[in-house]
Amino acid sequence: MVGIEELKDRLPSEISGGQQQRVAFARAIVYDPAVLLLDEPLSNLDAKLRERMRFEILELQRKIGITTVYVTHDQEEAMVLSDEVMVMDFGKVIQRGAPEDIYFEPHNEFVADFIGKINFLHGAVKSRRDDGSVVSIQEGSFQSEIHTTRTDYAEGQKVLASVRPENIIIYTDKQQEEVNIWPVRLVRKNFLGGLFDMVVEVNGKELRCRTPFRVNAKIGSDIYIQIEPKDVLLIGID
Repeated sequence: MVGIEELKDRLPSEISGGQQQRVAFARAIVYDPAVLLLDEPLSNLDAKLRERMRFEILELQRKIGITTVYVTHDQEEAMVLSDEVMVMDFGKVIQRGAPEDIYFEPHNEFVADFIGKINFLHGAVKSRRDDGSVVSIQEGSFQSEIHTTRTDYAEGQKVLASVRPENIIIYTDKQQEEVNIWPVRLVRKNFLGGLFDMVVEVNGKELRCRTPFRVNAKIGSDIYIQIEPKDVLLIGID
């Protein structure tokens, strides 16, 4: 089942890290436990092997059908492997739900910041209509407005307007006047193989951006960003 038949005559020192994990998994399931606890089983593996083993563990778990509690500090691992994610802080459950719900609908700042990368803009709800809200942004010298389709909070409520880096659209040329468009300065640009990871600055406020598209702009140059209202999440501030 776990593909280790050919390893039966080898010593532990003669098998790879991935093979060692398969052996450990086999030892754990041989007694058909009611619940299987995996405590950071992939933490000692290199990145490529860790990625492959995630899918192998997921496939094996589905084959044997044992309820599995998987402990990890790797957020991507949690998203890939879980039917349900539980985020805890100091032993207290803050939020539990499907990976998509945790990522796209975090209940508070801690969960939003813990799962994935996110930009926070402090402000207050300026106006609210049936189709969305306008938030007055107050981030030092960055004073602006951001439109969102969210209607969760009343006018005057202090909020964090929150945006995932992959939801920030990058333009090198000036765009037509629309909502949520700002001129920014490119501070950092790193190529990660499948995407560009960038930091831009607008009136002293830095924002993280990620895009799969090549951005033909040099560090220090002026570019433009846009955020669609549907991608702006609001989190209340007590």
